[in-house]
Amino acid sequence: MAERDRVSQLRAYGRSMWPFIPPGSTLEVVPLGDRRPRVGEVVVGVRGGQVVAHRVVRVEGEGAEQLVVTRGDAHSTDDPPWRPEELLGVARRATVLGLSVALDDPAVQALGRLVATQPAAVSALRCILAPAARAGRVAAMAAAFTATKTGLLRLEVAPLTTLHERDLDRLLLLLGIDAAGPLGAQGSSLAQELVRGMSLGARLAGFLAAAIVPARLLGRRAEARPQLVVHPLARGSVEKPLVAAWAARGLEPPEPVRPVAPWQERLYRWVGVPLATR
Repeated sequence: MAERDRVSQLRAYGRSMWPFIPPGSTLEVVPLGDRRPRVGEVVVGVRGGQVVAHRVVRVEGEGAEQLVVTRGDAHSTDDPPWRPEELLGVARRATVLGLSVALDDPAVQALGRLVATQPAAVSALRCILAPAARAGRVAAMAAAFTATKTGLLRLEVAPLTTLHERDLDRLLLLLGIDAAGPLGAQGSSLAQELVRGMSLGARLAGFLAAAIVPARLLGRRAEARPQLVVHPLARGSVEKPLVAAWAARGLEPPEPVRPVAPWQERLYRWVGVPLATR
């Protein structure tokens, strides 16, 4: 296989490319080869030990002095410039919310150039989308809560097994949590942790909506309490039966993977979710 045809898969963790590449998306990355990146393309490099996938906004200089300037679509400032040889490759395809998008399609490339060269327009788009996204999340949470309380959606609570590895990985990615890195450093993996049988999940309409997992799975201290992770759109509708099933095992109460906001504390008190606090 030619070097230019070598394909790598990269998972998007953060929100720096929102809304065009949300967390949990998968990028198909190929080497740049002899060519230089073009404005609008999404390139991949490693900086400070972190893999970065950002859009090219301009290319400066010529020859050996050439520099590539990138920026996350959700950011208002440019990244420090890259030398072309520092870049690992360019994304040619993205799988976003289950939809495969060819980034080398002419129409998608044109959109990429527009995003790269019109930051004010992109910022305005984010300002427009943000309230709509918040309203949509509130509506989805309300719908999930109503559906579970009325029995329209059946909630299933059961131990997680290796069959649920991909679902759990997606849920963690959605929350910006990388379990693979910490577990790899410990000489373990997500599948190996699930084999231990110390994780519990709640599924709505076949999708993993929440889970209680050991702290070590998320790279926390071994003595830390079990961690509760919840899909943002399922908050308030899945935690009570999940935590109750966990308590029925005689296990210590879990704590939220991150401190909850005041509104969520009030929601948990209202629905009667018993959680440990930090």
